Amino acid sequence: MHCPACGASQDESNRYCPRCGSTVAGSSPVQQVVTPPPQPPYPGYPPYPYMTPMPRYQRIESYLLASMVLGITSVFFYPAGVILGILAIVFYINGKRRIQADPTLGGQGMAGLVTGIVGLTVSAAFWIIVAVAAAHG
Repeated sequence: MHCPACGASQDESNRYCPRCGSTVAGSSPVQQVVTPPPQPPYPGYPPYPYMTPMPRYQRIESYLLASMVLGITSVFFYPAGVILGILAIVFYINGKRRIQADPTLGGQGMAGLVTGIVGLTVSAAFWIIVAVAAAHG
C-alpha cells in the first residue's frame, strides 16, 4: 500500500502516512469527541480553584481582630489586663503598619487600641490598689 500524497510505502494498519501525515486510503477518518466545557458550581458565580492561599489583607486584618479581642479581654479580666493590654497595643501597631495601603481595615484595630489602653489603665489601677491595700494591712 502506498500513500496517495507522497507515494511512500505503508502498512495496511496505518491510518496516516508516517512521512507526510496525510490520511491513507482505506482507513476510516477518526471521529472527534467534543465534550462541553465544565459548568460553574453555582449558576451566576464564576468557577474558582479550591485551596487558594489566603489573601494578604485577610491575614493583616486578623492582627487587628486579635488586637480588638485582647483589648476587650483586658478590660474585663483586669488581673491579667497589663499583659493583655500591652499585647493588644502591640498587635494594633503590627497590623496598622501593614495596612497603610488600605485604611478601611483600621476600625477593628482602633477598637483594639482603645480597649487595650483602657484595660492597661484599669489593670494598673487594680494592681496599685492591691499593693496599697497590702501595704496598709
